[in-house]
Amino acid sequence: MLLRTLLTITFLFSSLAQAEDLKTGLTNESALGYVITGGNSESESTSFKQNSTYSWTRDLLRLQGHYLQSEGQVQSDANPGQTITRTTAENWSATLRFERVLTPKIFSAYVSYGWYGDRFQNVSEGQNTDIGGKYFWVSSASTKFFSELGYRYTRELLISGPTTPQDIVGVGNQNHPEFHYARLYTQVDYAHSKTLALGVWVEYLPSITDFAEDQRLNYSPYLTSVLIDMNSLKIAYESRYRYKPA
Repeated sequence: MLLRTLLTITFLFSSLAQAEDLKTGLTNESALGYVITGGNSESESTSFKQNSTYSWTRDLLRLQGHYLQSEGQVQSDANPGQTITRTTAENWSATLRFERVLTPKIFSAYVSYGWYGDRFQNVSEGQNTDIGGKYFWVSSASTKFFSELGYRYTRELLISGPTTPQDIVGVGNQNHPEFHYARLYTQVDYAHSKTLALGVWVEYLPSITDFAEDQRLNYSPYLTSVLIDMNSLKIAYESRYRYKPA
């Protein structure tokens, strides 16, 4: 089993091309984080996130991406008593999504393509292709609650292939496996006030071809505090779980 967790505290720089009461326009959100830790242990982390959305009257195009890299002092394999600097986390992603509003504030259809990598999950690079529908349970000024149901096709290029038959996950080439998932996603956003908002999203990916051996679960609760119109503080905890590591 493999469980990846990430806790981030970042400043967000946002801009609206048009006022929020209009249904069209550009929304952009960027986050940059850099942390140095000293003392008994030393580490250095760099992170970047980007989320840009352009909305027409009934269409939405979104580009999302992130990069995370962390280095820390670890014990040397060759000399157990010696510590060396080593990269301890490195992952990235970029996703382009198109959404078509079929019934305003009730139902939409979407298609997306994503590209990602995480060498500490043994994934040199991977690709996700999604298609599905989005249904709003609640859509008010203070609360947004929606769910998505769809299909995901995933293909990954592994850094090293499985060593035993029991380690094989997915279908096709063992070093370049393919995965077929049902995608269940839900998200709740609640605006407590003009300056404080909180939310959570959960994504569950059960395999269509091998449910017993291949399931993934991703989730993230978060809290956002608006400091000024163009600047806010966001605290988020993100977890990514795979039933079997790549």
